Amino acid sequence: MELGVTFFNVFLRSPAILFPEEQKVRAPKILPYIFSQCPSVKIIGLAEVWRGYSKQIIETAMNKYNFKSITDTSLRVFQNSGLCMLYDAAVFNLLNADLVVFQDSYLLDAFANKGFMVATLQVKTSKVLLYVILTHLNDGYDGCESARRVQYKQLATIRKYIARNFSPHIPFIIMGDLNVDFRTNTY
Repeated sequence: MELGVTFFNVFLRSPAILFPEEQKVRAPKILPYIFSQCPSVKIIGLAEVWRGYSKQIIETAMNKYNFKSITDTSLRVFQNSGLCMLYDAAVFNLLNADLVVFQDSYLLDAFANKGFMVATLQVKTSKVLLYVILTHLNDGYDGCESARRVQYKQLATIRKYIARNFSPHIPFIIMGDLNVDFRTNTY
């Protein structure tokens, strides 16, 4: 089976925070764009699909593509994680979904529920399992050492989760907005 996977940071902020009219126009165009660029995609990761009508528009559009969504409905401090994972319902069954919140965050990212979403998917035709991790790490703040240390801790949290919870015989995918500068040791 060919597996198409893609990720986009869609920058859909809560309508109460930023550009509500622009987002109302832009949100319904995101999925048609993704499918026009990636017609064989089976798993889509989205970041910055914040609370509000933007998330609802994307979830409603899933009906057109026969995809199902896994979203974060939690709320800590101010925003949820902004993560949304979409998968082709004709190809996969969702066996389990989990959201892990990072303990460390830095500056503005402390107002979001930064963490990672994990899905255990089963291919319907073969019963093959696949783990998918979707994350949005702390912003790197242009090389700020404090932000890099937080990113490193967040990546370590993901590694520990994988070691504790994943079977070594099942493949996994990590996708998301890692915000990691390629010139750093974190990369």
